[in-house]
This record gives sequence, C-alpha cells and structure tokens, in this order.
Amino acid sequence: MQVTYKLSAEDYRHALITYRNRSFLSRWFMILLAGALALWGIIQINSDQSWMRWSLPGTVVAICVALFAHWGSPHLNARRQFRSTPSAQEPISLDVNDEGMHFRSATTDASVSWNHYCKWSEDESVFVLFTSAILFVLIPKRAFDRDKVVLFKEILCQKIRG
Repeated sequence: MQVTYKLSAEDYRHALITYRNRSFLSRWFMILLAGALALWGIIQINSDQSWMRWSLPGTVVAICVALFAHWGSPHLNARRQFRSTPSAQEPISLDVNDEGMHFRSATTDASVSWNHYCKWSEDESVFVLFTSAILFVLIPKRAFDRDKVVLFKEILCQKIRG
C-alpha cells in the first residue's frame, strides 16, 4: 500500500493528545491536580488563618497552569514543533509492506522495520506509532481512503505487538 500526505500542525496536536492519553494517569493527572488544588482553595477560603487566605492567589494561579497544561499546551507545542521541523512541511510518500514502512520526502528516505515499533494508538485524525515510550511517528488518517484505513489498522494489529 502506498499513500502520500502532508502533515499539519493540527496533526501534531492530535498526536500529542493521543500521546498524552496513552495511560489513565497521564490522561487525567492535570485535571486531578486542578481538582485537588480547587479543594485546597476552598479550604483556604474557609480558613480563619490569614496566611492561608494570603496564599489563595498562588493556588488560583496553580489551577490555571494545570488547566492550561492540559488543554492549551498541546495546541501551542504542536504549532511550535510543526514550524520548527522543515521536513514535516513537505509531502511525504509512505510505502507499507510486510517488512515495514518506507518514508520518502525531499529530505528523507528511510525504511523502518515493524519490530522497531513497540506500540500504536489512534484518534479520529491520526495514527501514532511509538518507537519508544516517548518517541512516536504520526500518520494522518486523511492520507488513506476508507478501505485503506481499515487495512492499515489490520496491518498495525498484526505487526506491532503491544
């Protein structure tokens, strides 16, 4: 199977969110932290101790930072990563076969065997193939027609254990 695609900052955003959602803890950590800080803020508001009331603005800032890290950070990081990676802004040709995948672009010509990938995940827009716990390759689903999406998922299920 061969497809050609061009990545976008939105593809990176979806990949980063998929990466974040890889486990329960990584998915919900910032939300749970913001909730715990909100409970601490309620305790601070109802406290008779002046030092606890004085620390309330710091708690509010911490809640805002945690919520931004959860919802805003993937968008900004995706834009930054896309803009700072010139090779991501050119068309990429992908050839998928039994041995692995072959990526070609104006600056890249790489063959990667299936055993190089340890896990894969997807969302509504992208496939994310992990080469380690923190490194991944993203492939937008729009590169495939509907039948090829199903075929590619079957290939991933067969070839990548994890």
